[in-house]
Amino acid sequence: MNFTQEHLAGRPDMARRAFELAGVTFTGRRAGAEYRVPCPFHNDKNPSLDINLQKAVHFCRACGKKGDAVQFYAERNNVSDQNAIADLRKGLGLE
Repeated sequence: MNFTQEHLAGRPDMARRAFELAGVTFTGRRAGAEYRVPCPFHNDKNPSLDINLQKAVHFCRACGKKGDAVQFYAERNNVSDQNAIADLRKGLGLE
């Protein structure tokens, strides 16, 4: 089975683990269906990164970074989307 973003959408447990593998710590406050945590893409003094685990997407209200969990992992770890998918498959135990 090929692993893609679609495997994370609708699976909040798996999406949470994918974001954790990219370095997110879910100590931020919850804002409705989303978690608000410090954004790792800029010097964030107040949590501004919203992560929706149901949709497996993120959006920073301060710097504008947005995308899905695979893109987040790829950018945080400076790897291609293909390498991010391979790393996430391994980290999520899907190999």
